[in-house]
Amino acid sequence: MIEEIFTNCPWYKKIELLRTSKEWCQEKAGEMCCTYKKHYWQWEKGYCYPRAENRKIIAAVFGIDINYLFSPNDQLMGNKRKKTLN
Repeated sequence: MIEEIFTNCPWYKKIELLRTSKEWCQEKAGEMCCTYKKHYWQWEKGYCYPRAENRKIIAAVFGIDINYLFSPNDQLMGNKRKKTLN
C-alpha cells in the first residue's frame, strides 16, 4: 500500500516523503543534495524542476532509482512546475 501511494505521488512529493523518512530538515536535505535550502524547498514544493545533474544527485542521496523518482513527463506537470533551477 505504501509503495502504491509513493508510486502515484508526483516527484516533488516523493522527495518530501524521502526527506521526512530520514528525519532531515530541508536545510540538511539541501546540503546532502549539493544545493541551498531555498532551491531544495522550491523543488519540494514543485515550484521548479531540478536539472538533470541534480536529479542524479537526489536519486543517489536517497538511494532510489532516478527513473522511479522522476518521470520523463514530470517537468510538464502543472502550470507552476515549468521553471528549472539548480
